[in-house]
Amino acid sequence: MTFDYTNKAWIRNHRTSLKRTSYDAVNYEFMTESPVNVISFDSFKEEYLSNRELDVNLANSVDALTANGEYTYLIEFKNGNEIDIHQVENKLKDSVIILCDEWGRTVSDTQKRSSLCSSL
Repeated sequence: MTFDYTNKAWIRNHRTSLKRTSYDAVNYEFMTESPVNVISFDSFKEEYLSNRELDVNLANSVDALTANGEYTYLIEFKNGNEIDIHQVENKLKDSVIILCDEWGRTVSDTQKRSSLCSSL
């Protein structure tokens, strides 16, 4: 599933590098040095919920969003040995729901052409 990102104002407001979205504030380190441009989905989620007068803790979100023209990628960074897969699944689910609402699509639309790529 892909979305048209070209005319969305929030894209400009939340653009950053993959490196910046990978920052681990607990360990004071970046998990990648990649300068690739992405959308900080955490900050977009906060704006999305605030604009709807909802608590920013109402939903979880992945760290970054990017697309290559054919696919949309949701990226979540985890640093450490113990990863709660259910937490990652919840972040993915909430992020997809937010995206679907933003673009006026159903969750079923995402199932027609989807691919889940994760690196834990």
